[in-house]
This record gives sequence, structure tokens and C-alpha cells, in this order.
Amino acid sequence: MPDKASMMIKDRLAREITGEVLFDSYSRGRYATDASFYQIMPFGVVVPKTIDEALRALAIAREDGRTVTPRGGGTSQSGQTVNDGIVIDFSKHLNRVLSLDVENRSCVVEPGIVLDDLNRQLKQHGLWFPVDVSTASRATIGGMAGNNSCGGRSLRYGTMRDNTLSMDAVLADGAMLHFGEVSRDLARANTNDDATDLFRDMLALGEREAAEIADKFPKVQRRVGGYNLDALTPGKAPNNMAHLLVGSEGTLAFTTKVELKLWPVIRNKVLGVCHFGSFYEAMDAAQHLVKLRPIAVELVDRTMIALGREIAMFQPIIGAAIRGDPDAVLIVEFAEQDQAENISGLKQLGELMADLGFGRNNPRPKWGGVVEITEPALQTAIADFRAAGLNVMMSMKEAGKPVSFVEDCAVPLQHLADYTARLNAIFLKHGTSGTMYAHASEGCLHVRPVLNLKLEKDVKAMRAIAEETFEMVREYKGSHSGEHGDGLVRSEFHEIMFGPRIIADFRQVKQRFDPDHVLNPGKIVDPPKMDDRSLFRYSPDYRVTELKTVLDWSAYPGAGGGFQGAIEMCNNNGACRKLEGGVMCPSYRVTRDEKDVTRGRANTLRLAISGQLGPDALSSNEMMETLKLCVSCKACRHECPTGVDMAKMKIEVLAARAASHGLSLRDRLVGYLPRYGRDVFRPNAVAVGPEDGREVVLFADTFNRFYERENLDAALRVLVDGGYRVHMPTPAEGGRPLCCGRTLLSAGLVDNARRELDRLVATYASFAARGVPIIGLEPSCLLTLRDELLSLRSDLTAKSIGAHALLFEEFLVREAEAGRLRLPLGAIATKALVHGHCHQKSFGAFKPVEQVLRLIPGLDVETIESSCCGMAGAFGYGADTYQASIEMAELSLLPAVRGAEQAALIVADGTSCRHQIADGTNRAVLHVARVLATSLDRAKSTTTPSSTAKEPLHG
Repeated sequence: MPDKASMMIKDRLAREITGEVLFDSYSRGRYATDASFYQIMPFGVVVPKTIDEALRALAIAREDGRTVTPRGGGTSQSGQTVNDGIVIDFSKHLNRVLSLDVENRSCVVEPGIVLDDLNRQLKQHGLWFPVDVSTASRATIGGMAGNNSCGGRSLRYGTMRDNTLSMDAVLADGAMLHFGEVSRDLARANTNDDATDLFRDMLALGEREAAEIADKFPKVQRRVGGYNLDALTPGKAPNNMAHLLVGSEGTLAFTTKVELKLWPVIRNKVLGVCHFGSFYEAMDAAQHLVKLRPIAVELVDRTMIALGREIAMFQPIIGAAIRGDPDAVLIVEFAEQDQAENISGLKQLGELMADLGFGRNNPRPKWGGVVEITEPALQTAIADFRAAGLNVMMSMKEAGKPVSFVEDCAVPLQHLADYTARLNAIFLKHGTSGTMYAHASEGCLHVRPVLNLKLEKDVKAMRAIAEETFEMVREYKGSHSGEHGDGLVRSEFHEIMFGPRIIADFRQVKQRFDPDHVLNPGKIVDPPKMDDRSLFRYSPDYRVTELKTVLDWSAYPGAGGGFQGAIEMCNNNGACRKLEGGVMCPSYRVTRDEKDVTRGRANTLRLAISGQLGPDALSSNEMMETLKLCVSCKACRHECPTGVDMAKMKIEVLAARAASHGLSLRDRLVGYLPRYGRDVFRPNAVAVGPEDGREVVLFADTFNRFYERENLDAALRVLVDGGYRVHMPTPAEGGRPLCCGRTLLSAGLVDNARRELDRLVATYASFAARGVPIIGLEPSCLLTLRDELLSLRSDLTAKSIGAHALLFEEFLVREAEAGRLRLPLGAIATKALVHGHCHQKSFGAFKPVEQVLRLIPGLDVETIESSCCGMAGAFGYGADTYQASIEMAELSLLPAVRGAEQAALIVADGTSCRHQIADGTNRAVLHVARVLATSLDRAKSTTTPSSTAKEPLHG
């Protein structure tokens, strides 16, 4: 229960601001972690609607003696955004572009704007902000400034500091200051007295300590540790006071505006994927490759390649870009405005690799070569794979994970090969190994040893590795903090890296800005020990007691048959917070609430099963509220690089809820829908089509059987006209039609769903045993046979059913590619807009829809770039979820359909999708089966068929 003190400040905040004020344990728990291994429960959370509200929250917290931590995307890997005071979330509302000067290439933004969102707005003006961090889809500019972020192209564009022109910020005492360029004498400083006095003190410190700063600050670009005292020293003309705030991690001032330097967008580029048979040789080559003046040289090591090959979304990329079995690849990017220069760079790259002694026919250490990538779509896909590096590494399902603590060191390039070799020796000495990837061009590799921080011995190993690594980095005159900042994990080591005098200077800066240590204390100055386990996500008393689960989680470690391990796969890196591209996460895209994103839900589940939210938290009302807007789209299953499957986890929660609280009337209506639907589609025979035709089974799902039989009729006609023998077997015991159990699973009735699937398996087993495809029309039903069925049954028969289950279009594409499809098709329209069902996208089953439609003569097929339609079964009919459903649809889907020409076909395979589109636009929406059937009819109505689909498909 909240104590009196927390209730008093909560009530005051709620009275004085209109944004969210969150003091319950579930909400605070969602803000207790970032992408680091730390967890600190905040006192409360405020999500202000305006900058003035943010400043009011700061004042109230200060008056109440509370500390304040500003937060953006919460993707910090070093623990910068967790603390025990008031967390103020800028990301939901404080995200505007305040001004844009295209001619002078600058803009002013609020700190909560996400980098990708900013660049989308700038693109129309031919500009971009080039500090392109891998978390660009969720990293905020305020967080990037606080971190002094760098990105993969800093070789050309520099760091956040290099691209920040000025900042407006408020001190802890409420003083509002403008931080920008000033002369040493402050003669023309456009500042108030508070700022003038502060700046004079800071410039005096810089002058006094100039020699010490020059001696102790590493001479590498990737140096973001501590405060940027070198911004204060003489010789800068002029000094920019904003550069002192950059990298200060919210410990000095409360940023309200950031003025950024912009650059022309990259219009042309090429990639050279340099293969190496030896990791050491790859690292040694980096110093030579940068002499060709690329804008980036990025490392992908053997481990990342191997893990990527196990992740469905990355398999085609690796297949296209990787040849043989390299120990490492360096992705070299040329991006001059003149494409001829880029092509020339590629040619020189190949020549340089040969000059360095690398060749495809050479022995292993000097085996290698260059794969040239000039196709833009593949370039983008490779960039996405590299950007997902951390999440790819974290996709290991074992208890041990790659841990961030020495991942940010930067050394001069001439030492990179020796540094990595010695680092691997350190890992081996302490009984582990590490993963390495990222910025070879800057000598800043993201290096993570695999450790299990639930174990005391691994925590001790972590500390020993840190101490030995940082000592080695100092020997090379490198930086222990090269991109991801200091936070809780590296601040402790400033003294051994910079020396006691610089540390005293850091303290003086903090004291002058924030004498009462209101702003994000414990970072940079006076930090705790990095291995203080009381601050860990998995503290010494972290326990998950055994719990009963209903699905198979055996691929993961931990309690609940692995349910614990599956939940703990979330590393908080926040890929689910992206606002465009793919499907994940539709609920977050409409609410922008941490509660409604995959990461927030996974954190809540982890806290619940470990007892940190009280007894019976897994089936509590608060947990149901956490999952209420989850539409079970399964996008996270595919798009989350660590494979967090929230739809599957939601089934566990619903089952626990049903067991403890029983079923509501709504649950019964939805769950048992197949029992009372009107039986409309009931074929006269259990098999139709030519007796000597290739055999298929047509699975008549609940929704098409009872409510849209015209789709099944159309599919049956297409298959029979194609010469197939179509079986529609019924259960041996008779009774109700077959069902996949989808609706029962959505109500948590897992045992009932298992019984339905048992009936289906028994009926289809003999067909699967002889290799007969099982074809379905409704993605959510058919794909249950490839997903949930295998979580409920692990026997070979069930696996065989899953292996032979195909969506209608998948089957037709397979037949066409094998040269077996015979369908005379006629022209019916010139344009078709297609919306993909979320489950089709999750299982990589959407492309066949496009391919099949392109068999129709003269039909231009355009895919609507959309997330979930928002209907999601019964979700769109719920009184408490209807509005969210509509908002999901209005993000892009419904506007695209409304903008389509009236003659265009609107195509969607999902029952929910079709009804959402029809209800929202008053347009007719067709299943692909009906489109093909209409095309067959058109061909039959003419004397000569317009087209016969019998050639292999391409594209």
C-alpha cells in the first residue's frame, strides 16, 4: 500500500498537472529498469503533457526533497535512466519539432522526440540528423544528448556533441538558462545573470585545469565518459556551453529544447561486405580500410552471424550477404553524393583487400574477399540486421546472456587487433567467452562476455573482467566509455581512468550546477559500486517459485517449465516502441504508454512471477489491465529480435485468470462461439474434384464456415478447377465441425482448446502421414496448427500436422513454383490494395498473397503499409477496447483504403481485417480466394483464357 508521503506528493502532482501521475507498484515497476542489468524502483512516475508541466513536476519534487530523473526511450545500457526518485517521461508528449531552418540546416526540438520520427519529418526537406544510433526507432533526442550518442557513421558525422548547436535547460533550483556559444570573456553572451555567473565559473575551471584535461582525456573520438571539461578549455573559438550538458546524463540540468545541426540526406551508397577467415586479421585490417574514406566500417562477428541464421527475419539477409563461413565480416559503407565515387570506392576496397593478402582461395587466416551490395533494399536490410546487434546477441535462450559493462571501450585503431585478442584471453581466464560487433572504424566494439548475473560467481567474474579490461584500455590510451555513457556501470571507474584531480573537477561541476543533488544522483559523480547486487534486476533475493503453466516453454530455462526464461528474454532494449515499419506494437502506437508495449508487459510479468507485485499478481486485475490492449497480433514473436512472444504469454495469463476468477459472460460468448454459430458451409461430399488429382485437405475454419461461406466456396472452386482432389474430412465420432480452438485460447480455456485440437489431429493425421497439404483460409486459425498446437502437443503426429499446414496462397505459390499450377485466369481489375493479417506477417506467410494476386493479368498489386487492423477477433467489439481498435485502424490502414480509387479491389485474408475495413470505410473487402474465383469466371466467359498460371513464380 502507498504510504502517506507518497500519497501527498501524488495528490499534489495530480492537482497541478494534467499528465499522468503514476504511483502504483505496477506502473513504477515498468520504469524500474532500462536496457541495463539494473533495477531501481522509482518513488513515482510523471508523464507531463507540456514542458511547463515537466518543470512543475521538477519543482514539486524538489520542494518535497525528492530526486528527479528525466527519461526518454528508456533504452540506456548503463543504468542512466533508473533511480529511486521521481521519473519524468518526456517521450509521450514532449516530442515536437519547434522550428526548422532549411537554409541553415538546423532545427529546434523538444527532448522527447524520437530520432526516426525527427528524420521522417526532415526527409521531405532533403535533410537528416545523422547521429544514427541503432535504437533510432525509439531513442529520443534528449536521451541521445544526455548520453552523447554516436551512431554507426560517426567516422563522417561525429558524435551528438559535434551536432548539438545549443540547448535550453532548467537548473534544479528552477533557473532557466540558454546554453550555447560564448566568448571567453562572456562579453556578448545572450544570457541572464545566473547563466553568466555559472558560465564564468565553468570557463575558469576549464582554464585552470587545461593541462590536466589535455593529459588525462583520451585522444579518441569515442570518448563520452565523465563531463566534457574539454569544452571549457581555452583555444576553443568560441566555447559552446551546451557541450558541457551533452553527455551529462541528466545530472546537471533539465533539458527543455535542443538545437541540432542537420546534414543533407544520403542519396547514394554502396556496401562492401569484407569477409575474413580470422577475427584477428579483420581487426588488423580496419586501420587500413578507413583510409579509403568510407563513412562507416561495422563489424559483425561469427556469433552474430550464427544467431542471425536462427532468426527468421534475418535469414534471407545473411543468405544474400554472407559467403562461406567467415570468422568475421566488416561492412564498409561508401555514401558520397556521386554514385560513381561510391562504385570507385568499392573497386578500391577489393584491390586493398587483395593488397592486404586476402583471397577466396587462400588458407584460413588470409581467406577472404568482398561481396558488393548495390541494391538499396538489401542495403537497408543489412543495416537493420547490424542495428539489431544487441538484440540478436541477447536472443540466446540460455540462462547466461551477453552482459553490457565493457561493451563500450574504444582504443586507437592500430591497437584494435591486439586489444581484442587480449580481451578474449581475459574472458577465457574467467571461464567465459564474448561477443563482438559494431564500430570497427572507431575502435569501439560492443563487446559482451556471456554471464549469468543471478550467480555470485559470475558477478565476481564481471568485476574482475571490468577491472582488467579498463586497465588494458588505459594502457592503450583509450576510453572506457565510448558511446553508451557512464550510468551505474562505468561511473565508478572514472577515477582510475581520469585520476583524482579530474574526479574532483567533475564533483565541482556537479556541485555548481546541482548542489542538493536533485538531478539523477549516482551517475558520473559519487556512484555506487557497479556490482552492488541490491541494484540488479536479478538481486540476491530474486526468486521465482514453481508455477503451473498450460503451454510448452521447454525451450527456455527457469520455473514454470521455462515460462520464467521466456519472460526474462526481454532485455528492455525497446524495439517494440518503434512507431512505423512492421506491425509491433499496435497498442503502443496508439497510446504511447509503457503499459501497452511488449517491453512494459514483459517487465510486469517478470515482476509478477517473482513476487515483487504481491501475491497472485499473475491473475490480478492489474495484470489484466496491463494486457487489455494486447491484440495477440504475434508481431513481437517475429519482430522482437529476442523472440518475446506476448500473445503466447497472454494465453498463460488468461488461463491463470480463468482458473482463479472463472469466466465472464463475454469470455463464454467468445470462447464458445464455434458451438453456436450457424452451420452454413456443409459440403455434400467429404471429397470433391478429380479422383486422380493431387490430394489436398481444405480446413473449414469457424469464421469462414459459419459467417462467410462464400470464401470456402470460392477456394473449393479454385482448387477443383486447378485439378486437385479436395478432402473435407469430418470427425470420426461425428458431431460438431472441426475447430482449431482459437476462440477458446482467447478466453484462457486451454484444456478445451486442447480437446478441439485433439479432434482435429485425429481427423487429419492420416492425410499428414502421407504428405497431403492441409490448406486453410483464415490465418489465425490455420497458423494455430503451426504455433499453439505445438505448444499443447509435442508428439510426432501433431508436428506432422503443423508441418503440412499451409495457407491457401502458400499452397498455390508452392504449386506454381513447382510448375504444377493450372489456373486459367482472366483480367478483372487494374489495381488491388492488399492488407496483410498480422499472423501472416509473423509467420512470413504474407508474400505469397502478393505473388498469387500478381498471377492475375493486368492487376497492379499494392501492399498497404500497416500494423494491426485493430479488430483482432472480438477486441474491436469490446466496449472498453473499441476506441483503441479504431485508433489502430486509423494509423494507416483505413486512410489508405479511403484514398484508393473506387475501381480498386480491396483484399484481406483475415476475417477481422475484412470487417474492420468494411465497417470503417464502407468498401467491399475480398479474400484472395474470391478474387481468384472471379478471375477464373472472367477467363471462362471469354473464348480464349487471358492467362494460365502454370509458370514458376518469381518475386
